[in-house]
Amino acid sequence: MISSLTRGLIGAASIALAFAAVPAQAAWTSFHGDARNSGFCTNDAPFDSLLAWTVATGDSIVFSSPVVGADGRLYVGTLGDRLLALSPQGDHLWSYSAGGNFRHSTPAIAADGSITIASADGVLHAVNPNGSARWTLALPSTVKSSPKIAADGTIYIGAENGRLYAVNATGTLRWSYLTGGAIRTVPAIANDGTVLFGSLDGKLYALHANGTLRWSALTNGQLKFSSPTVTESGVVYFGSYDGFLYAVTLDQTFLWAYPTGHVLRSSPAIGPLGQIYIGVDSKLIALLPDGTLAWEYDTGGEIYSSPVYFGDDDVVCVGSDSGVFHCLRADGQLDWTFTVGSQIRTVPCPAPSGHIYVADAAGTIWAMGAPINVAAPESALPVAGLGVRPTRNPAIGSVTFEALDQTARQLDLLLYDVAGRHVVTLPGGDRDARLWNGLDAEGRRAPAGTYLYRLQGSPARGAGRLTLLR
Repeated sequence: MISSLTRGLIGAASIALAFAAVPAQAAWTSFHGDARNSGFCTNDAPFDSLLAWTVATGDSIVFSSPVVGADGRLYVGTLGDRLLALSPQGDHLWSYSAGGNFRHSTPAIAADGSITIASADGVLHAVNPNGSARWTLALPSTVKSSPKIAADGTIYIGAENGRLYAVNATGTLRWSYLTGGAIRTVPAIANDGTVLFGSLDGKLYALHANGTLRWSALTNGQLKFSSPTVTESGVVYFGSYDGFLYAVTLDQTFLWAYPTGHVLRSSPAIGPLGQIYIGVDSKLIALLPDGTLAWEYDTGGEIYSSPVYFGDDDVVCVGSDSGVFHCLRADGQLDWTFTVGSQIRTVPCPAPSGHIYVADAAGTIWAMGAPINVAAPESALPVAGLGVRPTRNPAIGSVTFEALDQTARQLDLLLYDVAGRHVVTLPGGDRDARLWNGLDAEGRRAPAGTYLYRLQGSPARGAGRLTLLR
């Protein structure tokens, strides 16, 4: 339990009232989204497990999470010392190489579009939007943390020597603050400029923007990977290796401590009504603003990742070591899953396009959501009077098509993928209904995605679209 905070539990109603509306955002510019590490976005989440594209980077991606700018460009660091830039369509734009790997560091995008990231050898890199180097700053320590950029452009980052560094936007050192242990958490910056971070010495630190101590709070375990989150109104949540998730205020008032029974590696995300979401062992849990458990969901694998809340749809998503990406509704009911097959220890990245970018340990980046800029064949343009309809759309695994008139009963039904490739033909012959079992013409399992269907020999009827889920 926490040992150096003022005890003063306040009621759930008071906590809920402390949460202000979260402003809209067009980008996801740093670890857990914003300066406060809120894990909240106003975007829509994909309504099912469609896949827009994948990119195999050739390097492992461990803890460096994708970030995205307002222009839709995606940036991520790899274990093989590369910072990669991809277009919203998944095209490789450029790569920037450093002397040390980017195993732990998530990039941060500044207001001018430059990208800052720390390599493991302790060098802080600022990269221009075209991939050229802007400046580098060699810190006197190795680094296993990520930078966070304040509104005034100051860059904050922790290092293995126990110091938090404040760096000017020009790459010069402003100040450093010494703690009693390595700093691997990502700083959170409150609206009043307070910088919050945890150290392996077991303390959460709150510093003024000038580098002086505002206060610190001691727990009974290391603050290793669970980075703090601070709300608009100044409620701070952070996890410790002592197994507790803590809630305190910026004026150092202790609110509550929830015993999870497991070391905390995941960072908390905040919902619009003050709910808190965090990974505990293999479970994603949701807490009410008063610190009581609302629900829990088992992902089947250890959670190093941190959840993200999609405010427009009230959906919370997280990956785990099971290699499965999970999206749940706000009440804890499963919405959909997507299996990537390799550990997901990165934080999901919402894109302005409505997609979710997920990077796995095998080095593959997955863009989940509707396919991008894929044109249907000319004969597949939807028109009225199609003649058939699926009984379910989206459909899971298989689907039955109903004929709507006598002509449709006689004609074969053709299915294509969105690139216009023929998948399978369902014979006609006076059939009121015909079943597609989800296999292609060769008997292979068709992947989840969007498919086009039309009646053979009747192009004037156009084509419809079917979403197949797995």
